[in-house]
Amino acid sequence: VCLFLAGAGMLGAQVVEGSVSNSVTRIGVSDVQVRLQRMDPNRGIIRPTEAEQVSEAQQELYEALTDVSGKFRIEGVKDGKYSVTFFREGFSALRSGVMAVEVKAGDPLELELKMTPLGRVTGRVLDGKGRPVSGARLALGGTAGAQSRVADENGEFAMENVGGGTYTLAAGAPDEWDPPEPVEGKKQAWALTYYPGIIHADSAARIVVPPGGEVTGLEIKLLEIGRAHV
Repeated sequence: VCLFLAGAGMLGAQVVEGSVSNSVTRIGVSDVQVRLQRMDPNRGIIRPTEAEQVSEAQQELYEALTDVSGKFRIEGVKDGKYSVTFFREGFSALRSGVMAVEVKAGDPLELELKMTPLGRVTGRVLDGKGRPVSGARLALGGTAGAQSRVADENGEFAMENVGGGTYTLAAGAPDEWDPPEPVEGKKQAWALTYYPGIIHADSAARIVVPPGGEVTGLEIKLLEIGRAHV
């Protein structure tokens, strides 16, 4: 009887295997965390309640890391429908939303997953006299999301994990900064300045970041504008 039950258990435990590749280079991506989580056809992903035992909850979740060639293999997966998610720092999944698969008796389920490498944007912020602006506030926004940063003591900044797309970049003076010196007796203020040195967002230069690419050497010189009371 024990042998029969063991054999039945093996028949219900399937193999899910496959690979994760770089969508640009088509080379396998190592150290990707691939996760399968059981789904309820009526409620989506099953989330165990506190009353459920940890061992039972663990049986609904399967994980693996890809090897140096981007391949992975998960054994002992029970029959059913699962969501598939995969993650690695510096990459984004090529498809959006939840990918659902069905595991059932038979040959191993093979998955071919793709990830897009993320890019980087770097540069520095200067004042009107060409001096670095420590603590300058920066905002990068575009078709693949938005990021904000604060420049270091040398006025330099680096935006990491930037998705491929088209962006605009803006810089502002630190909140604690003193206003610029008056011009012809008129008070001045630091303007929110768009790359390469524009006040109006509609006229800002577009920064194109290719997938996995790096845009470096951007320089923004903060502009001064007359300040008026209304």
